[in-house]
Amino acid sequence: MLEREPYGDNLEEIKIDNDLVCIIETVKNPNCHIFHTPFEISDSSISSFYRPLTGDDNERLNELGETGKELIERVFDINGITEALITPYRLSIIRATCFDWESLDPQIVEILKEILKEQQGWAKFKKFIED
Repeated sequence: MLEREPYGDNLEEIKIDNDLVCIIETVKNPNCHIFHTPFEISDSSISSFYRPLTGDDNERLNELGETGKELIERVFDINGITEALITPYRLSIIRATCFDWESLDPQIVEILKEILKEQQGWAKFKKFIED
């Protein structure tokens, strides 16, 4: 079950079954939200991408690692996303003005949730095979 709780000024904590998925930060720019994660989402220190993703972006996407590349590609599948900046524990999103966060945030959180579950599943599997 998705739980949303205030987490200080301009912050909202998103949990699923008591696992922290992300903290959403609202900033002065109403078209920007920052998603802070407790798990690594990128192998690159910082990269930015703009709609539409093109073949020229492939090299930089690959530098993000498998998780970061999947995250950016899936985020840009969402209508209304114009820019994304990614670091190992943060995803900053810029939306087009005609779109609202009430519809965009849940879609982004769902992607982060799926990535978290994949990482947890891999960690459990890896521990199992190492034991």
